Amino acid sequence: MEKINKVLEHLFSLQHGLMNHGLERIELLMKKLDAPHKKYPVIHVAGTNGKGSVCSLIASILQENGLKVGLYTSPHIISFNERIRVNGTKITDEEIVKNYELIENYATEIGASFFEITTAIAFEHFKNSNVDVAVIETGLGGRLDSTNVVEPILSVITSIDKDHCQILGNSIEEIANEKAGIIKANSQVLVQESNAKLMDIWLQIANEKSTVLFFLFDFPSIKLQKYSDDFQMILEVELPSEHDHFIFPENLILSQVQTNLIGSHQILNIKTAIFAVLLVSKTFTVERQAILDGIKNVAKNTGFRYRIECVNINPHIIIDVAHNPQSINRLVNTLSEASSAVDEKVDKWDFIFGAMGDKDIAKMLEFIKPICKNLIITVPHIERSASMELIKEIAESLDFTDIVCEESISSAVQKIQSHTVICGSFYVIEEAVRALKLEL
Repeated sequence: MEKINKVLEHLFSLQHGLMNHGLERIELLMKKLDAPHKKYPVIHVAGTNGKGSVCSLIASILQENGLKVGLYTSPHIISFNERIRVNGTKITDEEIVKNYELIENYATEIGASFFEITTAIAFEHFKNSNVDVAVIETGLGGRLDSTNVVEPILSVITSIDKDHCQILGNSIEEIANEKAGIIKANSQVLVQESNAKLMDIWLQIANEKSTVLFFLFDFPSIKLQKYSDDFQMILEVELPSEHDHFIFPENLILSQVQTNLIGSHQILNIKTAIFAVLLVSKTFTVERQAILDGIKNVAKNTGFRYRIECVNINPHIIIDVAHNPQSINRLVNTLSEASSAVDEKVDKWDFIFGAMGDKDIAKMLEFIKPICKNLIITVPHIERSASMELIKEIAESLDFTDIVCEESISSAVQKIQSHTVICGSFYVIEEAVRALKLEL
């Protein structure tokens, strides 16, 4: 126990240093470990939004097809181990320590970052686990991201938005170029984004690299049938009966599937994951039922939780890791859509809310206000958190009237009596999940 605590304490201390982007250090680490990332096929996923959902869905579907699947995502909610899984099982503390000790001195010598070391640990773990395939989520960007040492059988690019502009560029086009850096020669790439401005970028890069390019709007078809009372989506999914001709299939079979991932953005992510799996069906056998089971069982198979997830009924308790204006806006829109579809319509929610001090809290609260009954302000136990006083001041300036301040997230959670949403930060969710005694 002492060893893992020392390793994690050191790794997390590296997060506060200057970010030094580039592939030089990760390539040196891979050489030191004898290139573990080349020992198995890789599906590589970049984008601004939806990366984690798409990665987890792809991994879940492939797992339902009987494959041993490595999954590397970030960030974690409760424990560092969540970032690295094989068939849903988190890497153990002992495996983290063992893999870290292989590169500890060398990583220090070359000044490797938190994410570079974590990526090396993940790639080594997947090699040692003899995975059939690894699904890898980029951390930041694409071109210079530490994960971009892989040579994938498929690259996937999800939606593009302005984020980390100081690193990736100030325009959508500049950011798209950075994300497109994961496109490799003589491979195939699936693009979720339908922004006409960006299509020329994708096409030009794909042509330069002799890579086959697919756009999500080509296929498949998914329709929302309804929401269940526990805020799950019932979807109608159109799948080909023969995968050899999936782009222009002659025979389509209509199937129904239920998922705890809700909202129009998740329908987009589910479509992306299905298309991605079909694109690798020449490498792996893909069964139609396994696709449906993978969508249904994504939380169980991969541990992907707390994305607008209903964890209690009567009253409804919704937990979401939304932590910036874009994701809060998506949360509000999804709740409004889903609330009008369930039997007991919910117009107003109590919000247990906390945020980091560097976020646009005013914009986040602006989005929350139309569906907020009581704003319950709290603060997670981390130095970067915005104070209750600051959040309250901002809320009052936006004409919130029913404001409650709670000293801890645990006490706020224990006092829930009506329909409640918990959001604002991964750290808020971590403490709420612990207080509610939920699993991850």
